[in-house]
Amino acid sequence: MQWTAGNTLYWYVGRTEQTSPQIAAMAQKSWNFSLTSEEFWTTWSMEEFGIFGPSSVFMKIDSFDLPRPVTWSGGPGGFHADGGQCSWDAKYAFVDQLADIRSDVKGAGNLDRFDYWLNSFKYMRAISRTECCWAEYNMAIQSVSKETDPKKRQEMAEQMALPLRIQLVQNATEMMTFLLQTVTSTGELGTIMNVLSHSLVHAIDEPTAQLLSYLQHPLPTDAMPSQQYKGPSRLIVTTVRTMIQKSETLRIRAAVLSPGTVEHVAVNVRSMKGSSGEFKQYPLDRLSADRNVFETHLPEQSDDFEYYIDSVTGSDHLMWPAGAPDITQTVIIV
Repeated sequence: MQWTAGNTLYWYVGRTEQTSPQIAAMAQKSWNFSLTSEEFWTTWSMEEFGIFGPSSVFMKIDSFDLPRPVTWSGGPGGFHADGGQCSWDAKYAFVDQLADIRSDVKGAGNLDRFDYWLNSFKYMRAISRTECCWAEYNMAIQSVSKETDPKKRQEMAEQMALPLRIQLVQNATEMMTFLLQTVTSTGELGTIMNVLSHSLVHAIDEPTAQLLSYLQHPLPTDAMPSQQYKGPSRLIVTTVRTMIQKSETLRIRAAVLSPGTVEHVAVNVRSMKGSSGEFKQYPLDRLSADRNVFETHLPEQSDDFEYYIDSVTGSDHLMWPAGAPDITQTVIIV
């Protein structure tokens, strides 16, 4: 495969981790004009995941071959009801191909990076499914609205619109669950807010009153978005500093995403002088009773140090960074 000017993945939202392949490719191309797309993805896959296998999948979606389920519509990442997305499942065959490679990835760090990309692509596919269902719901509710007989209109709403409403909520829930698996920065938290306030409010919140007026009874539980997270547990640290000033205390903030009750969150710290001593543990305090966000300020450290964070929630014992406690986050004092 020959290099083209468009040898960058198109992302519907620009984030550091998602745009890192483009930056790396452009930097390498500046020094190696003969660099091909295949050469870049092969090397990048080995560096990111420890195996060559994913490169074949990334080459298939190189440049503008990656589906684009969102547009700029009153802001970034705008979703809209789009019946054209209903026939796009074949375009996302690469997602299952990438998932099939997952069992070949070894090492906590490699697997963590691999899952970031896999969940990002699953999120994109779920966007298409949500937009498709949204379009189908709009068509159904339009047919219902044309019926003038109240009883027949109620029956049509029950039989045509309500099942699609339930499916729309299920698709949107799956979509948001995949998105939550990709959050590693404050900017990506902003993506969640953007989707909720910019797109899903139009897809789910606004049409609710009209459907209720046709049904003449409350919506069933599965026709409304759940307030309970049901995905895999995660420990998220969004702002990671690698350097602090002398006499500065380092603020550590972590969020726990889990369907279970958070029982414990702590940061474990030790000096890098020898890196063989015991870790000293400092608990993180919950910032709000209704939020799983925790924070502490480490006491002043005399030497460069390393740390990891652990949390117990239900049956899950979560650790950050990936590979902890064998792999830690280091901080240099200047």
